[in-house]
Amino acid sequence: MRFLLTRPSYDNEVLAKMLGKLGFDTSLDPVINIKHLPLPDLKIADYQGLIFTSTNGVIAFIEQAPLTDIPLFTVGDKTAEMAQKSGFTNVINAGGDVEKLSRTIINNADPANGPLLYLRGAHIAADLNQRLEEANFTVKSSIIYEAVPSEILQSQTINHLKKSTIDYIPFYSRRSSLIFIELIKKAGLESCLSNVSALCLSPTIEKQIMHMPWKEILTTEKPTQKDLFKMINVELKG
Repeated sequence: MRFLLTRPSYDNEVLAKMLGKLGFDTSLDPVINIKHLPLPDLKIADYQGLIFTSTNGVIAFIEQAPLTDIPLFTVGDKTAEMAQKSGFTNVINAGGDVEKLSRTIINNADPANGPLLYLRGAHIAADLNQRLEEANFTVKSSIIYEAVPSEILQSQTINHLKKSTIDYIPFYSRRSSLIFIELIKKAGLESCLSNVSALCLSPTIEKQIMHMPWKEILTTEKPTQKDLFKMINVELKG
């Protein structure tokens, strides 16, 4: 069984290692490349908490800023794990999506204790700021990385698709799924997807790719990586 992994390089490598330990083959072709942007001149102490919705945000932040014991609110397990591995000790994990993250922040923070700092990428799938501002929080957003789309698929990806040696492609975001479909069309490989199953982290992602001739599309009910792979009876560890 072979998986085509299309996430940014760091995420691809981590997932490939986990799948490799279980005996699965992987091909890595990031359709998005992460470019870190300079961190604005901010006084972290002015904020009651930091918000991260991706591991990329955590990595971009720790490259430019010192560790802090300020509360870190993270969207899910992988982002929380990255923050903890980086040395942050006060990590509050929502364990789900942006909706769960907003509820977690509302339940664990107080608007009277000062503003929140949302450290994010240039492109976001959901408006976290609006949810929090409706709950009377003040939120400052700072864009610290940019996800740059690839222009073409790698030659090894094209070869695998033409030979029907890709079994599954997991999709984690609406934007990356759209970019992948654009690259497939650009390469004229639409028909090659008829032997590939797509794994979607959300119904929103499924809607973006459902017009393509997939073998099947599977969408997890819980937006976590472990649940994404449980749909095909793969138990990820780590």
